[in-house]
Amino acid sequence: MADHQQDISRTEVELLSTAINAWVIRTPGRRFPALVIQGDTLFGLLQEMERLLTGLRIASGIDPKLVDSAHYLRDSLDERLQHFESVLQKHGIGLPYSR
Repeated sequence: MADHQQDISRTEVELLSTAINAWVIRTPGRRFPALVIQGDTLFGLLQEMERLLTGLRIASGIDPKLVDSAHYLRDSLDERLQHFESVLQKHGIGLPYSR
């Protein structure tokens, strides 16, 4: 088994909120804080976006710009989820949800 610890680094962050599923942190060198989204929450958001897109595809009279916006949101969520999954795989950590 490969030593995945060598790829992990530690740094101090400013912890501004520990609200469940909504940690707010500021990382070194960043002016603005970030919101931490748990992987399973991100997966759920992507599933909801897919359901919305399915509904938009079958609905008539929908503004094409709204459909484009929904696609953009879906792609953005999916990109972040793929990154999350690849990082977990790299470190030998299982997914907190099933695909």
